[in-house]
Amino acid sequence: MKHLFATLILIAMHSPVALAAKSNLQPQASKIEFEAVGRPSMMKVKGTGGTAKGSLTLENEQVVGVLKLDLTQLKTGIDLRDEHMKDKYLEVKKHPEATLTLNPVSVPKGWELGQELNEQAFTGKLSLHGVEKPIAGQFSINSDKAVTAKFEIKLSDFKIDIPSYLGVTIADMVKVQTQFVAKAE
Repeated sequence: MKHLFATLILIAMHSPVALAAKSNLQPQASKIEFEAVGRPSMMKVKGTGGTAKGSLTLENEQVVGVLKLDLTQLKTGIDLRDEHMKDKYLEVKKHPEATLTLNPVSVPKGWELGQELNEQAFTGKLSLHGVEKPIAGQFSINSDKAVTAKFEIKLSDFKIDIPSYLGVTIADMVKVQTQFVAKAE
């Protein structure tokens, strides 16, 4: 009887339901970066700052999750440009964060958080500036559980006016990268 009970416990531990693993993102170990090309194209606006919080769940060889990206602390290195970006274009007082909801992402059978996973495609929905749109990108996870996600957004898709100042106009397409560390619950 003891062996039957032990066998049932082992089976339950390895069933798909038991394999669900949730990881919370560590905001203090996160970073958001973006790059926008200006016209003339020799000018690039790079920004960084903000944090990512949320969670990822691994279940049945699929990862799902929700990330909330703090936009209020983004910086480009020029105070006036930062003020325009936040107040005029992103309107962070009304929309202080962006939310990325991942569609289920398939991972290799037997993969666990803490194992490397390189250049995996993902899709999801991004809510930014009060508008939700589908997006696609790539992510990687290293052995330290650090996740890097890259995607591009079109400002006009999110009803964000194209920034322009003193004859320099930013392109509609902006590259975004977020990095964070996932810690298992």
